[in-house]
Amino acid sequence: MVSRATTRLILGIIQRNYNKVPAWADESVDDWFQALIKYTDIEAEKAVRQICRTRKTLPNVAAVIEAIQGARKSAGAVVGSEPTGCAACGLTGWREVVHHLHSRGKLQVTEYLAACDCAAGMRLNVGPTVEPWEDLVKRCRDDPFTVAVYHGTHTEPHVPRDQRLHPDALARIQASPRPASAGAWQHLTGAG
Repeated sequence: MVSRATTRLILGIIQRNYNKVPAWADESVDDWFQALIKYTDIEAEKAVRQICRTRKTLPNVAAVIEAIQGARKSAGAVVGSEPTGCAACGLTGWREVVHHLHSRGKLQVTEYLAACDCAAGMRLNVGPTVEPWEDLVKRCRDDPFTVAVYHGTHTEPHVPRDQRLHPDALARIQASPRPASAGAWQHLTGAG
C-alpha cells in the first residue's frame, strides 16, 4: 500500500520535473493517495521516475497507474512465469537437429537449433527466424541430397558426437592419442 509520504514524494518529483507550483503537490496529495492506495511505494516511485525520464508532458494519476500495471506485466513475463521446457529439449526450448547431406560431391554436416514443441519452445517460435523442429526435420528429410537427419529426443536430448560430427572429423578425434591425465590437470614430475 502506498503511503502518504511516498505520495508527497512522487508529487514533489513531478512538481520539480514539470515546473509546477509547490501548492499543486499539496493540493493533489489526497486524490493521488486514494488512486494509488492499492500499489506499493516502490512501484509508484519507479513508475513516476520512469515517466519523468520519458514523457515531456505532465502525467496524470492514470498514466502512473498504467505505468505500474505495465511494469507488473513485464515483470511477470520475465520473472517466475517462464514456461518450462521438456526432456527432449533439455528444459531450454531448443531442439538440436543435425543434417548430413551431399553437396558438390562431398558430405556436409550442418547443425541447427530449432524451437521445441513444448511450452518453452512455443515461446521461442514467434518470428520467421525460428523454425519449429518438426518443420526443420521435414524440410531436411525432403531434400533429395540428404544422407541422414538426427535430432534430440525425450530420452536423449543431445545428439551424440558420432552423429553430430563429420565422419572425417570424428576419425581424426578418435585417432589422436589421448593424454594419460585429464586435460590441464597433469602431474608435475621432478618439481621441487
